[in-house]
Amino acid sequence: MKVSKKIMISLISILFISFSGCDSSKMEDESLSAEGERTTFNLKLNFSSITTPGTKSFLKSTGDPNATEAEAKVGTVDVFIYGESGYYISHTSLSVADFTQVEGSGTSDKYQYASTTKIPATTGPKKIFVAVNLPSGVAAALEDKPSNELTQVAQTLAANQLVAADGSIVMTSTELLTYEFVKNGAANNPTISVERMVAKVTAQKAADMVQAGVPGTLFDMRFAINNFNSKSYFIQGAAPDFKDPNWDVYTASDFSEATANDYIRVNEPDVTDPRNLNALYAAENTSQYHRVKEITRAQVRAGFLPASVVIYGNGNYIEVTSASQGKTAPQTFYTIILSRPEPQIYCFFDRTTAENYAVANGKTAADIVTYTDGLCYWDMYLNKNVWDVLRNDYYKCTVTRILVPGRPTDDPKDPDSPPASDVDITINVEVVYWNDPVLGNYELEP
Repeated sequence: MKVSKKIMISLISILFISFSGCDSSKMEDESLSAEGERTTFNLKLNFSSITTPGTKSFLKSTGDPNATEAEAKVGTVDVFIYGESGYYISHTSLSVADFTQVEGSGTSDKYQYASTTKIPATTGPKKIFVAVNLPSGVAAALEDKPSNELTQVAQTLAANQLVAADGSIVMTSTELLTYEFVKNGAANNPTISVERMVAKVTAQKAADMVQAGVPGTLFDMRFAINNFNSKSYFIQGAAPDFKDPNWDVYTASDFSEATANDYIRVNEPDVTDPRNLNALYAAENTSQYHRVKEITRAQVRAGFLPASVVIYGNGNYIEVTSASQGKTAPQTFYTIILSRPEPQIYCFFDRTTAENYAVANGKTAADIVTYTDGLCYWDMYLNKNVWDVLRNDYYKCTVTRILVPGRPTDDPKDPDSPPASDVDITINVEVVYWNDPVLGNYELEP
């Protein structure tokens, strides 16, 4: 256990010490006395409800139907204590070895662990903040900072800081707890609930997923998180808006887009256990106007091979199967939309043929859309009609219909407007474990 304390010394005390020659131990005793008498406490942490007994590695077997062992893992616990007015007092670093399961917990709505190591404090009203799995450098940076650092100061946290390589996730207090410490340390048992600072996102094909639009074959459907928000508060903003640092001001540099390597496979319909689904994580992101460029989205990417293409032969433009052209896998293709009288999409493997066809039908080269390497993109905007991504929520997305060929790039559609949707989703923001999944059925269109 590591303890870092800030000693509060009055000007009078400093002058007295300088003239009287008091030693440092007496100085510390006096400054602590100004805070209150020395005492200790044992901390209790509330996690999600568990039906299987835990082990010293924390939630080794988890009864949460939506959480994997990695998502429930606890490695470190950092405890910060502040004075009643919010000034910093101390920081204590604990490990999982300092905790044990509370007897009888895990059978109700809370799963509880208590510290077996006593944490130093002083008597009187104090404020407590707890962070689980917080990178050590981030925790150290909070030392000597007042408590408003947790609720009012934007923290820049990258994806690999919020979710470690082993899958463990940063969790923080749901509130800054005010607690009255007494001299008898055995009577000091503050209980704090923690929640993950990220949302969980899965994408899965429906068993009866409908593929509409241009006939053809989709290959290797994958998804990624786009517009990942790098700015967070350690403690979530108050309801109903849950305002984050960029709620009313959009700064593009605060958000990051997925790279080609960030996409993971869309889950097949036969995966029924949520813990076995491929999952990604998104930082909390709320906004006042909910414009597309501001909100977090899950983006689907797939390769597409059209069933037929237009070629030029014997003085005519004719449609032939892609197979007849020796094409069996996605590759760059081109499209032109003509109204005859309804809009119809025509596909080409050859750019020159597409340009000539465009001119022959009153179009120009500017009307040609290029799908490089056959890749197509669709957006799933999370938390439909609310659009805010909230920490500790689980967004379970099911693709029920997909309109191909989708968009040719990962650029968002209509970035300065809110997404269009007619589906309402309700979120239970009171639950402090992976909340019941926020289910969303998606029809993917360009």
